Amino acid sequence: MRRVRLIVAYDGTACHGWQFQPGLRTVQGVLQEAVLGALGEELRVDGTSRTDAGVHARGQACAFTTATSVPTDKIPVVLNNELPADIRVTAARDVGEDFQPRFDSVGKHYHYTWFNGEIDDVFSCRYVSRVRGPVDVDAMRAAAVLFEGEHDFSCLQNSTPEASVSTVRFLHLVRVGAPGDSLIRIDVVGNAFLYNMVRILSGTLLEIGQGRRAPGTILDALRSGQRVDTGCTAPPSGLCLEEVFFSDGDLERKAAVLRD
Repeated sequence: MRRVRLIVAYDGTACHGWQFQPGLRTVQGVLQEAVLGALGEELRVDGTSRTDAGVHARGQACAFTTATSVPTDKIPVVLNNELPADIRVTAARDVGEDFQPRFDSVGKHYHYTWFNGEIDDVFSCRYVSRVRGPVDVDAMRAAAVLFEGEHDFSCLQNSTPEASVSTVRFLHLVRVGAPGDSLIRIDVVGNAFLYNMVRILSGTLLEIGQGRRAPGTILDALRSGQRVDTGCTAPPSGLCLEEVFFSDGDLERKAAVLRD
């Protein structure tokens, strides 16, 4: 038996999130079916992040324990032969038998993308969220840094049955950029995230850019810890899990690259 870590990319549009749910199409469920079909093993694939319905990933990390004789570097090929086009295994490597991706990760990089153009781009419209009217990107950029550092982020968490014991998190970077005339991208790198945290953060920054919320309300919300003091929960289509980190050095390097 050996433990194998996978990196998985997926278009979450047609999935009810990552986590297995009986009778529903989920990324975890489809992966486990692919393992059964390709390797003949019925087993659990453990993921790092339980992305919501409609959320995408470029670098989701997961792992499973297998008795297969298929070489590790060939596992992506054999699994992709069983997987649908909207889910792909991009890499595989052997890890220790006690490796648990959810608990061994030290941080994640998400990005959220708003589309502010008049006419949708048919080739990317599934991976952005539309916003109409003028948006002050500079105001968003100036406000974003107020989220950086260690804070109690209770105000950025929607209610969930699996509420976190601690709501204190450390955000290494919150950066707002405009990579195209009609795109606004928010990159967030942190040690861990609360339920809907990046989507609420993105909705709050958008409202500041629209002039519907003052930048100083971010500090007020962090002090109050009240969800009502932050903005809307942005739609899932604009959110992507870009990368999962398993070393502090990799996390810090990514934050530094994005900052530059």
